[in-house]
Amino acid sequence: MDKVALVTAATSDLGKAIVLELAELIKGVAVHYQTNREKALKLVQELKDRGLSAVALAADLTKAGEAARLVKEVERLLGRLDILVNNYGPLLVKPWTDCTPAEVETLWRANVLSAWETMQAALPGMRRRQWGRIVNLGYSRVDEYGLPRNCGGSPEAGGHRNTSRTIRPARRRGPGCKIFRHRRSRLYHRGQSGGGWRLEIIK
Repeated sequence: MDKVALVTAATSDLGKAIVLELAELIKGVAVHYQTNREKALKLVQELKDRGLSAVALAADLTKAGEAARLVKEVERLLGRLDILVNNYGPLLVKPWTDCTPAEVETLWRANVLSAWETMQAALPGMRRRQWGRIVNLGYSRVDEYGLPRNCGGSPEAGGHRNTSRTIRPARRRGPGCKIFRHRRSRLYHRGQSGGGWRLEIIK
């Protein structure tokens, strides 16, 4: 397909797997990273060797405005953004009773507001082209059971669920735009079990 994707946290194991899967389907990929520039550049070179357009873009998604800036950079450098995969979502391994307000606020911004901002920035272009796909990844069942030893676990998954549900009506007003929510651990488990998983982009 003549499409361009942005994958956040693309240098993580799951992020890289998604990037390489997308490379079989589309013409361009933006590789987001926060600190691991060397790993991002290596992945970009691998994509270019396959004949794709690819760029590595740094952004600290815990900071306000960085997510929107990231999307604008993708559109500026690759000309468009058709597929957005929100894979970024750090956890703080610490009992939630010991977390400080600042830590919870950082996790909320990293896991929820960053996805919200990327979607807000990406949707106008998708609507203009009448085609778009957004995939938000979260941790399996954490919104139902929580993670008592992980600060911010429940807000992360619950926030993604609510974000996806809030944005979904917009796709009805914009033909061709679809939003999906997948659970991070299920995708990863399938890959580890040998059965493999496939990211299917519905045409």
